[in-house]
Amino acid sequence: MQRISAAIAKRLLWWGTWAIIGVLVLNAAVGLWMQSQHLVLNDSTCEPVGLYQLLGSPYPLHDGELVEVGIPGPAHHTAVAED
Repeated sequence: MQRISAAIAKRLLWWGTWAIIGVLVLNAAVGLWMQSQHLVLNDSTCEPVGLYQLLGSPYPLHDGELVEVGIPGPAHHTAVAED
């Protein structure tokens, strides 16, 4: 009986290890695919939650268009940096 339970535990450990590796590889693959497609996940409350594709446009911006802006932290700007 102990031999059977040890074999089952060994097999569960083996499958669990491969499941974790599979999840990590899938997560990395999705991240690389999102980066190659210029996709960002918006989870803020300012716009609907979802995936947004970043597109460069040579045309001027118009009302209603969404833009992504990288704002530096307070340490990068002397006007808002704390002493």
